[in-house]
Amino acid sequence: MFGNQDEFEGLGIFLDTYSNARHEYSFPRIVAILGDGKTKYDFGNDGDGQAIGACSANFRRTNVATKLKLTYVKDNFLDVKIQYKAWDDWTDCFFIPKVSLPPNPFLGFSAMTGDVSDAHDIISVSSYTAVLSRPDSGRDRIKEPPPHASENGTWFGFLFKLLLIAGVVAGGYYGYQEYLRRQMYGGGGSFTDMFSSSSRLY
Repeated sequence: MFGNQDEFEGLGIFLDTYSNARHEYSFPRIVAILGDGKTKYDFGNDGDGQAIGACSANFRRTNVATKLKLTYVKDNFLDVKIQYKAWDDWTDCFFIPKVSLPPNPFLGFSAMTGDVSDAHDIISVSSYTAVLSRPDSGRDRIKEPPPHASENGTWFGFLFKLLLIAGVVAGGYYGYQEYLRRQMYGGGGSFTDMFSSSSRLY
């Protein structure tokens, strides 16, 4: 089963590049099969009649990295898109409503080749899980902060402003005392007084 076990249980997405039989559609082809754990894959007919969704896309030797995007909403739908024509140009492959996959899933990747082959590398895999809940569910609501938290925030803000004002006043007082000290010791003349004096140096 493309390098993996046959009679699997779960969802299989196959990127099939070679046709084993004559079909009305072209290859390469992306095929989705929902395995029940008992049914063998019809290898001779490329799984024809077993697929729950499929599309043809020439993802071999493209100018951009081929990407496959699978979106599954539990018991709701399965959506598969592919990027192979241009960057960020997603082509719809197939959409299947009312799909239910086994719980506690895991991802696995495998491959198989025959006499006609070329190289395909898996560069990266990213997966994301979102837990959706009813609008009236408590975990989706933003909890109000406790009253003491807002009071503490106001108190610390007030204290910071008070210290800032005290620092400005202390700096002004120090500057004023320095000015008085210079006046007392004869250094109080201004910069312009030096040039307005009658005795000038030429």
